[in-house]
Amino acid sequence: MPPTDAARRITGILHVLLALAVVHQLATSLFFDPRQYSFGITLRWTHDRVGLATGVLLGLFWVWTIIRRDRPGFFDFFPWFFPSRLKRVGMEAWDLSSRIMRAKAIPDRQHRQLAAGIQGIGLVVASILALSGAYLLFYARPTLVPPSDIRQALTIHLAAADLMWLFLIGHGTMAVIHFATRLTHRR
Repeated sequence: MPPTDAARRITGILHVLLALAVVHQLATSLFFDPRQYSFGITLRWTHDRVGLATGVLLGLFWVWTIIRRDRPGFFDFFPWFFPSRLKRVGMEAWDLSSRIMRAKAIPDRQHRQLAAGIQGIGLVVASILALSGAYLLFYARPTLVPPSDIRQALTIHLAAADLMWLFLIGHGTMAVIHFATRLTHRR
């Protein structure tokens, strides 16, 4: 079923808000140092509060993904578990990479299975970040040697943050390539 304008608008708004929140979280994490007594602590406080809001936003996005009736649907975000969908993702990835190599225009909405699968990875990584961050916020206490569960949660949080950086760089790069190929073929 093709998406309605309202559904497309809601999805777009949630996507933009989530992207801004994730960029904020990644940017603030680069500069906060809890040992500092001014700027670093302020950034940490902001990171924690915006992180909670990002978690709520992610929850809304997951609910929206489940209840909406159009594409991409919930299962489109996880083609990795369905052989027929995985095959389509592979074909779309092959087509996309050959178009990029030949500097051919990338038509809008042509690689939907691939895009949905990659978005699903981003949603899962962002959810792991939100859950591990919330765990750290509510259960970590300042001690010389943190308990093992806190160390494990921090390790997961930092590893997921690295994955999110990769996702964000890849996502942004693909957007620039898509935009550039459209510009060069309009002339």
